[in-house]
Amino acid sequence: MTWPRPRGTFWNAGRTEPVEEGYSQEVMRTTATLGRKEAWDHAKARMGIARMEHRVRPGLYALGEPTRSSPVLVTANYSLSFDALRSSLPGRDAWVLVLDTGGINVWCAAGKGTFGTEELIRAIGATKLSERVDGRTLILPQLGAPGVSAQEVHGATGFKVEYG
Repeated sequence: MTWPRPRGTFWNAGRTEPVEEGYSQEVMRTTATLGRKEAWDHAKARMGIARMEHRVRPGLYALGEPTRSSPVLVTANYSLSFDALRSSLPGRDAWVLVLDTGGINVWCAAGKGTFGTEELIRAIGATKLSERVDGRTLILPQLGAPGVSAQEVHGATGFKVEYG
């Protein structure tokens, strides 16, 4: 599998060398501020240009300066979903867990099954989330509810799912 070339916090097309599959083992940093590169990516996405290339790397992101007690927010790896979430949180510290939905938005990915119970459980384990945070609550977007069984996630990981 190859990942698109990194630019800012999102990944554009053009990368040809293989990149390790799966979730990043490292915590990646992000901010609530969107720049010109993100604005250009959003414009291309809205015009349907390079449709499947608007994605961020799946994994755990630190927004601001999160602590072990900061909230954990979950989203898809579609760049517009990720950017909408982070840009709505200026001045806040949080963890952002980005699921690998293949660059599909939360609602469509929930219907397709890529924003779902199994992927959420996989992401929690792959990012070692339980070792990084003390709280055991995940805040998921309401549009992701059809794809996620809160009971199964809690049973498999100990994390409680809330929708917001």
